[in-house]
Amino acid sequence: MSNEPSGPSAADLEAFAGYAATLANGVEVAIGPWVERSVMTVCENAGVMVTGNLRRNAAEAGAEATAVVSPQVRALLELDIDEQRMGPLELVRGAVRFPTEVLRGASVPEVRRDEAAKAMFPEDVYDLTPGSFKDVDPALHEPGLVWGAAKAQCIWRGVGLPARSRGVRPQSEAVYIAETIRERSRNNLTRFFTIPCAELAQGDCEGILGD
Repeated sequence: MSNEPSGPSAADLEAFAGYAATLANGVEVAIGPWVERSVMTVCENAGVMVTGNLRRNAAEAGAEATAVVSPQVRALLELDIDEQRMGPLELVRGAVRFPTEVLRGASVPEVRRDEAAKAMFPEDVYDLTPGSFKDVDPALHEPGLVWGAAKAQCIWRGVGLPARSRGVRPQSEAVYIAETIRERSRNNLTRFFTIPCAELAQGDCEGILGD
């Protein structure tokens, strides 16, 4: 019997495409309102009056973010798994520039951030970078979680698994993936995870294999 991976099934790939479309649709709906809320929240926290003009600018920035970022996310999610060099959350984080421009234009003071945040996101002077899809909109949490788990499943079924070929029972499917990426660096997936399946089921899959 061959130890070569059979690859994800047609049903796996069809389901994955559906999860990707659901996430892309959700981002398209959520990104504009998130930009507007971000502007309002920072202004309120800074004690800056939210004028009608500021609201209009925020709405325009939200519309622009939707027009720019949403197609990028959709295009990424429509790529073959092997061609996805980043995660969709990374693209969504790029939308921080839209509320930032509005806030700077209104002379809203920059917020105080710790050194780690400054190092990770130096241009995010208002500390708006979402840690997960849930920070953009709670409604995106489940689509992001399901998409991440489905991607992990497809990759697991589509790559060679060193422990399997040696007849070693791994701790989890996730460890299988981590072993493969560590040992073969397949498809330039340089970020890997070793979350046991029990934790994977309970945790947040949004960052799996590139967020």
